[in-house]
Amino acid sequence: MYPEYLVIYSRAYETTDEASLRALVSQPYFMQHPVYWRNAHKDPDKVFFGDQFELGRGALGILQRLVEAANSNPGVTLTVLRARRLELSADWKRYSGLRKAWKRRRPESPPGTPSEAEPGSRDSSEWQPRRCQHAHELDGHPDSWRAFAAVHGEVEAAGQVIPMPTLDRDLNECLLWHGISPKDAEWVANDGAAAMVHLAEGAPGRFGVGVYFVEDLSKVLGNAQAHDGQRVPRAYSEDMAMNLVYAKMQGGIKVVILCRVLCGDLFYTEAKSEPDAVSNMAAAGKDAVLANPERRGAREFVVTKGPQIYPEYVIELQETCRENLTAAV
Repeated sequence: MYPEYLVIYSRAYETTDEASLRALVSQPYFMQHPVYWRNAHKDPDKVFFGDQFELGRGALGILQRLVEAANSNPGVTLTVLRARRLELSADWKRYSGLRKAWKRRRPESPPGTPSEAEPGSRDSSEWQPRRCQHAHELDGHPDSWRAFAAVHGEVEAAGQVIPMPTLDRDLNECLLWHGISPKDAEWVANDGAAAMVHLAEGAPGRFGVGVYFVEDLSKVLGNAQAHDGQRVPRAYSEDMAMNLVYAKMQGGIKVVILCRVLCGDLFYTEAKSEPDAVSNMAAAGKDAVLANPERRGAREFVVTKGPQIYPEYVIELQETCRENLTAAV
């Protein structure tokens, strides 16, 4: 006997109308934990865990393709040297709880207001899923998730190592990059999103106090500080060992965090600098700031609440100028 499929179902009753059933099956389904986690089988209400897992070659290869798709600077080569997945039960419970609460908000309701009925309930015939306006609909740019969609098929084939299939686009849930110092990255790896929010309080950006994220790695690496050269990550191949030599030539290895971010309703600004943007966002009843300075990019996403963030991957990158790479060869 080989148990090949796990079937998850919900009962439908005679009094349940077809419209509510269609609304129910049209929504993405989320397990309590991501299915690719090692702790996926644990009950989040009963078991606390905070673990870090090194990614192997296959997962690093997928991350490498994701990094290449997210780098718009043709003069720089980025190589993934090491990556860890963070499995933090308390952070995930807060994050997934907020996602569930936002899903119940009516379109006309302000943030935090639950709907009166959910799909599948007896009085849910008029229930409609909440859909937030997407970033590209606000600024006219191509789909902001294009870089990640480029490796979507490979991600699925690799067992969902990267959480692309489980993102809720209706809530503007997305994967975004955050540049950080190696020391602070260790703090985040242990304390999660709370550490990111605390770090942001001491370093207000040009759109206000909050945690800043970008889609384009060439933008975020300006905030990612290099290692001091004393600690060299383990190489996974001969090529990576050679890349480490180039990394030393360029001043070290940089650290970024790949996060799930619940952006929700976006407050859009095209100002080059707007220190009150976060305050204006809150006053407008929005969930995050989308800044597109003078419509030139790279776009920045700013959030202020820890439960909106789940830091899932701590990634060490080698940044090499291609002209220097050619000269070294």
